[in-house]
Amino acid sequence: GGAAGGEPMATSVMEVDVLDAPGLGGDAAPCWPKRHTDLSRTNRLGNDCPFAPAAYGSWPRMPTLCEYTSLECRQANHLYGVPGYTVGLSLFGFSRADVTFLDFLLAARPALRHATEVGTGGGLVSLFLGTAIAIRGGQLHTYDVRDCRGEGVLRAWLPNSMRFQAVNVFEGPGHMHPQVTASVRRPGQLAVFDGGDKMLEAVLFGPELSHDSIFVVHDWEDETFEAGFLDELAPLGFGPAYEAFAQHIGTHLRAYARE
Repeated sequence: GGAAGGEPMATSVMEVDVLDAPGLGGDAAPCWPKRHTDLSRTNRLGNDCPFAPAAYGSWPRMPTLCEYTSLECRQANHLYGVPGYTVGLSLFGFSRADVTFLDFLLAARPALRHATEVGTGGGLVSLFLGTAIAIRGGQLHTYDVRDCRGEGVLRAWLPNSMRFQAVNVFEGPGHMHPQVTASVRRPGQLAVFDGGDKMLEAVLFGPELSHDSIFVVHDWEDETFEAGFLDELAPLGFGPAYEAFAQHIGTHLRAYARE
């Protein structure tokens, strides 16, 4: 348990992965291992991260920043103060590292003015994107097969700059919904592919982006497979962007731009 007054005690180092993972504890420690296997997913589903904010007084030590911001540390995952995971329910699957990467892209590319999101989910990430885009004077268009936004998200929704539509993005000419196609074609576009088939979303809608736009794919090294994904994108003229920074912060997002 924690020391008196809620300050965590420096005790043993936690093992963070199920396969020959080093313990993490120092400032120079590597990020949580990520693998193209079900083992990393199983490890995430387990109660192996003692750094939930609500349990601060019981933390065994201070986590490294990479530990705390990684999606692998499920119990520490939160956005707008809302826990990302509760028992048996995933409210959103973005880590703090993922949000940091989106924020980095917006700062690195001031020309990005609009956003298209495929895979709204609970809408917390949509709120983050929509607020950032509203500040830039643009609009967020977000799509999912059904509306799963809760009351809190709807209270915070900005209808003048955020638009949700319940559609199957693969319905339409060329398996592309016309409204999604029109959305990604807007100049200065940040497209986020986080739906049920991220590779297909990127391959179909990515080529519709203008040259000043960029897209990101979520669940990298989890639901997607690196080699096959790059093989699909290379003939379309897309290459990785900001890859070194993405690896450095441990995000599950990867960005792609026209080469």
